[in-house]
Amino acid sequence: MDHKKLEQMLIGLHHKNYRLYKEIKGETLFPNFRLIVDHVQGDPFAAPSKMRIFLDPSTHQIPQSYANNQTRTIALRDYITRKFSQAARKSSKPIGTGKGGFIGIDTPGQQILDRSSCFVHQDHGLEIRFTLGLPADGRKILGREAAYLLINILPQLVEKICFPQLEEGELKLHVDTYEDNAALRKQLSEHHLVAFVANNSRLPRASGIDDRPLASEDLVPFATPSSFEITLSCPHRGSVKGMGIPQGVTLIVGGGYHGKSTLLHGIEKGIYAHIPGDGREFVVTEPSAFKVRSEDGRSIQSVAISPFINNLPQKKSTRQFSSLNASGSTSQAANIMEALELDCQTLLIDEDTSATNFMIRDHRMQALIVDKDEPITPFIDRIQELKAKGISTIMVVGGSGDYFEVADHIIGLKSYEAMDMTQEAKTIAEKFPSQRHQDAKQAFQIQGTRCLRAQGLSPRFRNREQHVKIREIDEIFYGSEAIDLSHVEQLVDGSQLRTIAYLMAYLYRSSPGSISFKDSIIQAISKLGQEGYEGIHDLPDGDMAQVRPLDLACALNRLRSLSVDLVP
Repeated sequence: MDHKKLEQMLIGLHHKNYRLYKEIKGETLFPNFRLIVDHVQGDPFAAPSKMRIFLDPSTHQIPQSYANNQTRTIALRDYITRKFSQAARKSSKPIGTGKGGFIGIDTPGQQILDRSSCFVHQDHGLEIRFTLGLPADGRKILGREAAYLLINILPQLVEKICFPQLEEGELKLHVDTYEDNAALRKQLSEHHLVAFVANNSRLPRASGIDDRPLASEDLVPFATPSSFEITLSCPHRGSVKGMGIPQGVTLIVGGGYHGKSTLLHGIEKGIYAHIPGDGREFVVTEPSAFKVRSEDGRSIQSVAISPFINNLPQKKSTRQFSSLNASGSTSQAANIMEALELDCQTLLIDEDTSATNFMIRDHRMQALIVDKDEPITPFIDRIQELKAKGISTIMVVGGSGDYFEVADHIIGLKSYEAMDMTQEAKTIAEKFPSQRHQDAKQAFQIQGTRCLRAQGLSPRFRNREQHVKIREIDEIFYGSEAIDLSHVEQLVDGSQLRTIAYLMAYLYRSSPGSISFKDSIIQAISKLGQEGYEGIHDLPDGDMAQVRPLDLACALNRLRSLSVDLVP
């Protein structure tokens, strides 16, 4: 039908039962776009109705140069999503009861992600996925108000994402910045680096719950120690100088409140690109880098933590370790082994969020608790073995100088200024040698292959075939379980959690009886890459975003009903 018929239909539904809104489901032709209503909410208080807009190139007039490769297309889609979100926020006003009058889209944060909220099709047409709360008075339809929303307000929103109302200079900066970021990341391996922090980067954030840049005249922009400085090239910005962190073992040291953790936070989020003005636009980290921490109380299922923990009381096996209430040390050991299972090449660690007994055991404690009574092989005694296997470590250290001996590079922070303290620390280590002895008695080995049994992934809950909800970036409600992801620090968007949940449901539907845990995850992520978001979720959904294999693994490994076998 056309938009005039839709208007007449809505006016005709005025003050009728709310469920009759379902009559507007389907396609409506407007003068400059197509509207498809995919799902109509069941009542005014339910989640808003799901809709899509389709725009021809002749309507949006965005030059094809902004979508001439996959990298630029992702940035364009992100930018259009942001512009629609800004316009929708201004146009949304409560109407009647429930969620009436709300217009929204999956609103991005500081990171530029591949999202399902906007697509650029092969003919250069645009598709926008959004939600709209259909107005009601109690349980009665407010048809006139709904007609005003869809017939008057919606076309105005569409104009905001078309030229000439789009600001081309801002669009160009957004797309070029993302492409430059991708180019920097590709150069890391060429230069044997795991991370790069550009000069003049602004790393501090507004607060612990606000990821925007800190607005302060006292902020100290990042400056690279000369010995770490390297110049990389970008297709648009040109040459960029900054600190290259080499492969191997790197410590970040300094006094409390001098910027150690701030630098590490910047590096851990460097797996993503950031929007212009964020301050981290040219901070990049190799894509498999993973932030490791202790996680008391988490579930562990059949993980071989024996490289770090052995000879537990009551002869409990650590070659196939399971626990519903892991300790700090066992959880950190499991986090590392699970990351290595998914080919993580860089471990990011902050001693503030680590289990002390997992990280270090000094010579006095070694003298008091003899080796046969201590099941933990501390990380310090495995770090160089991991390096030999191609696993780098970047670690914040403020309390244990024993790590000086095993470090390749040491970056010091003093009043937020970085300096090379490698030689100074090595001199101190020679002058005051550590008296501790190696606790590792056997070589580091990854033993066996974990195999996933799909029956443990059922998303069913009561009479619902699939129950999936997310809470911010902390928790997935999946089937009858709640998966706590609050300690998985590199997840940045709730839409990532939704994608993870749908990937888990896809694995439940598609996996054979038993398949390698790693292979199942790679298969699911490949399905997502080849077929897009519809490949794992049948209905058009605008609230999904890119995830790494490691991210999916984190959720699976914290599912308490997870069923895996360890095969030798």
